[in-house]
Amino acid sequence: MSKDDEYMLYVPASHKAISSFIDTTGAGPNPLALQWDMATTHNSEWNKEVIDLLCSQYTTMQERNKWAFRSQQSIQHDITQKFSQCCKSWRKAQPHILDDGTCETMQQVGDHLVDQMNECQEHSTNHPG
Repeated sequence: MSKDDEYMLYVPASHKAISSFIDTTGAGPNPLALQWDMATTHNSEWNKEVIDLLCSQYTTMQERNKWAFRSQQSIQHDITQKFSQCCKSWRKAQPHILDDGTCETMQQVGDHLVDQMNECQEHSTNHPG
């Protein structure tokens, strides 16, 4: 399992927390326990705030640990790219609506994820490198 695949079971920020942040009645993302809004893109108000907090944390660590300098734009780009990858994994693991209008069971979700992983492994075996 890749690190991105770990996001399949990720619990995103609650709708209530996001809504209250957007209408300014809530505090927003907790810097000590950051959660993404996986139902939207990196451009949502909530996710922009999470990205800003992560950039700030990275910059602080960069200075404290004397890491090679990276621009805010570079850091923000990498965080945004990683969010997009993790979000893609999370969305793949969400139940789909079936043709009859019902929602997939967790067993069906598991089955289609196993099928996808098998296809990926088969593809990488047949196309090494």
